[in-house]
Amino acid sequence: AARLARVLLEACREPFLVDCLSVRLTASVGIARPSAAQPDAAGLIAHAAYALHRAKIAGRDRCYPTRQK
Repeated sequence: AARLARVLLEACREPFLVDCLSVRLTASVGIARPSAAQPDAAGLIAHAAYALHRAKIAGRDRCYPTRQK
């Protein structure tokens, strides 16, 4: 997942043209994995939201994997 996130971030950084204007994007990616403590979808979504929030706090244009126990 982290490798795919890095590839996605790199692809987003490539400028593209919109109506003859060069546009650059950045992205933030949060990665969550299910754990034995919270195997349900709601827990996974909460961890993914937290990871995305941490990626943005770290400076945007980043990937942040959660570390679940």
